[in-house]
Parts: sequence; C-alpha cells; structure tokens
Amino acid sequence: MCGSLVLGEALRGGGVLDRCTRCGHLRRDLGRCPADHRDLAYGGEPTLDRIRLDLTHRELVRDGLPARVLEIGYGSGALLRRFLDDGAEVSGVDPDQLLVDVDPVVRARGDLRVGGIEDASALPGEQDLVYGVHVLEHVADPHRALAVSHDLLRPGGRVSFLTPAGDSTALERYGAAWWMLEDPTHVRFFTADSLARAAEAAGFVDIEVRRLLLDSLSVDAASVARALRPGPRPHGVLGSRAVVASAVASLPLVLAQRLVRPRTRPTLQLVARRQDGSGGHGGVPPMGDVPMTSPPAAHRGIRRSVRLFSSFLVEQTDPHRFYSELAADSIDLLREHTELRGRTVLDVGAGPSEFAQAFRQEGARYLPLDHDATVASVSEQGVVGDARQLPLADGSVDVVFSSNMWEHVPDPEAVADELLRVTRPGGIVFLSYTNWLSPWGGHETSPWHWLGGQRAIRRYERRHGHPPKNRVGETLHRVSVRQGLEWARSADADVLAARPRYLPDWCAPVLRLPGVREVVTWNLLLILRRR
Repeated sequence: MCGSLVLGEALRGGGVLDRCTRCGHLRRDLGRCPADHRDLAYGGEPTLDRIRLDLTHRELVRDGLPARVLEIGYGSGALLRRFLDDGAEVSGVDPDQLLVDVDPVVRARGDLRVGGIEDASALPGEQDLVYGVHVLEHVADPHRALAVSHDLLRPGGRVSFLTPAGDSTALERYGAAWWMLEDPTHVRFFTADSLARAAEAAGFVDIEVRRLLLDSLSVDAASVARALRPGPRPHGVLGSRAVVASAVASLPLVLAQRLVRPRTRPTLQLVARRQDGSGGHGGVPPMGDVPMTSPPAAHRGIRRSVRLFSSFLVEQTDPHRFYSELAADSIDLLREHTELRGRTVLDVGAGPSEFAQAFRQEGARYLPLDHDATVASVSEQGVVGDARQLPLADGSVDVVFSSNMWEHVPDPEAVADELLRVTRPGGIVFLSYTNWLSPWGGHETSPWHWLGGQRAIRRYERRHGHPPKNRVGETLHRVSVRQGLEWARSADADVLAARPRYLPDWCAPVLRLPGVREVVTWNLLLILRRR
C-alpha cells in the first residue's frame, strides 16, 4: 500500500499472507491462503445483517443527514433505501457479484450503475456522502477506488468506508480460522495506518480512522467454530443455527472485551472529507439543505469515561469530587444544545449543592426541587414538591434537568410527562437514570441485585446491620433502557441525544441492541427539545 518491502507471514492453521513491513497492510493470494474459504462471496445471516444495517445507518448519519449519497457496492440496496426514506437523492455502483435482487423502490428512484468503482465512468458527482460497507477489501486497486470516491464528492463532502481490520488481534488469535478469511473475494486487509495513508494519497483531509464497537458482532463466534471444526463449508459457517445462537449468546462477553481492548474490534471505519473551496480543514458541515437536529457533539472518548468512573469509585469517601465532576460534565452536555446564561433551570430530584454551584456559575437561574426538604440544595434556595405533580405552570422554564431520579419514582413515564409539561416550547429536557439491569442498577446492593432485588437487600442487611437506603419496590424501581427510549419516541419533542451517559460516544449504537443495551448502557442519557 505504501510501496515498502512486503514479506510473507505464516498463519496458524496454514496459509500465508503478504504483509507490508512499514504500514502493516495485508494482501491475500487465494492459492497461498485458501483458509477453508466458502464458495460464495456472501456469507452473512439475515437477522444479524439487519442489525448491522441499523447500526451502520446510524453511524453514517452521525454528522448530519446528507442530501445526496452514493454507495459503492450497494448489494440489495437496503442501506440506500434508508437514505431514500430520509429524503436523500441516492445513487450507487456495484459489480453485482452477489447476484441479489435490488429493492424495487431504490431501483426505480435511484441512479444505479453496474461495475467496479475503479473503472466506472460518468458516475453522478457533487455528492454529500460517498460510502462503502465492507468494499475496500474486495477491490483490486484501492488507490483508484479512493481517488474516484474523492472526485465524486462536492467540496466539503465526506467519505466513509468500513473494512475488516488487518491489525486487530483476531488474526493472531484465530489464524486461518479468522472468519474474515472465509470470503474468497477478500483480497486485502487494511491496518489503521495503511488506511489513513491511502486516504491521504487520494487527497482527503480531516482523516480519521475509527475502530467500531458494534460492527461484525458474529466474528468471534464464527471464528471459534471454524477453529474447532476446520474444513470446507461451501455455504459458510453462519449457515449453522448453532453458530448463530452462540454468536447471540456471547454478545455481552464480546462487547465487554471490545470495550476494554479496542484492538479486538474487527472493523475499521475511515471518515474523511474533500477539502472545501476555501481550503479550510474544519469540521464537516451539515449535508445539503437537510438541517441537523443539533450542533455536532464534542468528542467524548475513553479518557472522559475513565475520569468519571474514577470519581464514582470514591463517591462515598469523597462525594465532593464525584458530584463536582458529574455537575461539570452535565453542564458540558447541555452547552451543546442550549445557552444556559440567563435561562431558568429546574433541577427535579435535586441533590448535592455541587449542581447548584455549577449552574449558577454558568449564569443560569437555578431552581432545585425535591420531595425531601433536608436536601442541601433545596434547603438553601429550593422548592419542596412531588415530581409527579410539579408545582409550576405549563411552559414556565427553559431547561428541566433531572439526573438519577427516574429510577426512584414508581411511575417514571408520568414524571417524564411532567418534566416536558413545564418546559417551554423550544426548551430542553435533560433526563438521565440508572437502569435496573446495569452493573449499578441495584445501587448500594449492586451487583447482587442481578440475583434478585430482595435477596440483595437481605445480603446487605446481613453485612451492614441495617437496610439499604435504596430498596427495590420502595425507594428504587426496575426501570429499563427500553422504557426511556419508548417514552422519548412518543413524546412531543425532538430527541437531540440518546446514549449511555458515562461511556464514550462510540458506544451509542449499543442502544440498538435489545437485551445487550440493558446491561451495557449503565446509565441512559436523553436530551430532548420540546416542540
């Protein structure tokens, strides 16, 4: 890829790949590395593919909805159909190697071409977004493919490519059994370095290579199955229901591993931009005439999560540190969506005085409300009231803030409706809560609440000699991530943010995975703007 020396690398289980000694890029010759490949290029599983489709679409619109898109390797056109339903003008090019039927609506309304991106001509240009999902590993000339993609973009337009990570730990772990080698048309594997170099050579700017948490979720189970029972599988290992079931069952373990060790993630995503006419290298603007629902978010990565979790661990011994960190982070989250100076902020379920101090330092008119008159912030300048019947008029405040209160009320949806009621049209509702099945769902009885709420209470009483403050069914209730998402979708408001509050931004797609999200999310954040 970069023109440096290439040496053969023997794989455990047989076969040789050619690796660049400088950028690590891998090339594959099927004769030297057959790796028990299947007979067909396509070897996925329909249900898992639908989940991938949802996650990929979410990733591609993270920076705004594009007005014009072109997909390289559109296959059945399922992803183009999503963009078409979003109101975008769609086009695509595909060599039709999978021989699948194309969505009839996409066929009728899209500009579709047959051929490879490297040699296709007269493709529609001035695109807001050009993307390819697991395409670059198939092309014979990736430099040409990236250069053509660059030229198809309007100035300031962006490109996004997903491709297997040749520098993930999977190749070393599974060798020839690595599932990505099962596809006989996988002729190359990028590393983060080689992918960035190729994008730069094609003329892109603002180049970023990400390791995706939630793509190719079945890779580990499929690779283990191939390792345990090597041999030809003409239709692919995911043709086995047992392997698919094991992939689903192992998801929590796989996700935990990927969170702790990013190099175990099997997919790289290239995100880059064509330089605009001014020569600027700023952030990617909203695409076309379709407005984003909110300004681009600040990047929240692993360092922020480590900082928050570190302060969380000392909540009991150093509560000022924890609540100061949490209050400052809450202010940062709100700043992305509203100006706080001069605005009236109602804090429902108000707690420590650190939140009052943070909001007032920001210039907000801060009003704390809690049912407990002894709460520090309420005893100073607050209001005693019931969250189910807030003592305020309709549309009377600019921002309603509620942090870690929802799980403590018996009718959370009714409380959320009240939060929205007192917010003025155009105002902001900030709601976050700890869901029951998260590692901290039982609060001080965690993680024993996973074995049953009452059992966890009894264990706590035996160890401490008194009942816990948070008792399930009394002062703590079993709320789920699903409840919050369903309420947000049904509310008369625009959802500006929905993601795990304490985790990095790239963990947001986990909310698309029922069941898994209930354990992984830890604490759900919802930010809405009332219509």
